[in-house]
Amino acid sequence: MPLPSIHPQLFVEDITSERLANVLAENNERTCYFSSDARKVIDVTMGCYKDRGTDEALLLKSFSGDPCSIERNNGQHIYLNHPLINITVAVQPDKAMYLFRHKSLKDSGLLSRFLCINSKIWPRLLPENPIYLDTDLETKVHNRWKALLNEDLTRKPVIIPADKDVYPLYRDYYNSIQQRLGSNENIANLIGRCPEMAIRIAGSLHMYEFSAEEPLSADTFQKAIKIQETFFVQQQMKFIDDVHNKNQSKLLDKIYALLRENNGKVPIREAYRKLHIDRDPFIQLVEQYPWLHLDDGYIYCDNCDSN
Repeated sequence: MPLPSIHPQLFVEDITSERLANVLAENNERTCYFSSDARKVIDVTMGCYKDRGTDEALLLKSFSGDPCSIERNNGQHIYLNHPLINITVAVQPDKAMYLFRHKSLKDSGLLSRFLCINSKIWPRLLPENPIYLDTDLETKVHNRWKALLNEDLTRKPVIIPADKDVYPLYRDYYNSIQQRLGSNENIANLIGRCPEMAIRIAGSLHMYEFSAEEPLSADTFQKAIKIQETFFVQQQMKFIDDVHNKNQSKLLDKIYALLRENNGKVPIREAYRKLHIDRDPFIQLVEQYPWLHLDDGYIYCDNCDSN
């Protein structure tokens, strides 16, 4: 088992999951991922140091603080009782899209544990007068973070009580999420975690303004729900929709190519098998385009050459 570090390591960036486990063990099971260009972080998560598969297991454990036992080939054993990792990274949109296209990361729940934003900031004219950060706000944030660090919250669990009006808000939000799930597989793994994320945001908002002894208010939790919805509906859904639309466009091109190869007519069963897609999604896609037709077990096109 690694010994505690004499010089605490506050953050990491280019690091393998094996070394990350050591860093956690040496630093009271806490660390942060900070990066202004997280390409390397993403490459590691995608398994660049593994023979195959993605490498997000320790990140998932460290989101919820679940115990983690790691056995190494060299006989080293690392046991993490309550690991926690904060991840704050910036990355170019193409790399973010790459993550959302990867089914494994959606299925494992890793992407649903992030608050994602695509700023889409384009060059623009500077205003006549400079824009300055509010110095009072800057001072307030600095002092509050300094106070939180001095409290050493890692030494014992922090339990925030909640007002009685918080649960009805949580219940209604949770139930609304279940109703929105439906059968949309593109968002099911992401939207299902929204209520939990709202609780986490509420805890952060509360600890910024109040102490752990004061109860969480309904007003704070309502703000947390609004923030979570903003990130999910206005940001994550944009990534999901962009990936979905690009996938649909690529699949449509393959359908046209298949039809052109077969004089504009192919058995439906043969089409979705050759395209490696299930029957129902295939039918749903084809029915969106009036120039594609399904009839008598075949798919055919009015004029495939023009598409």
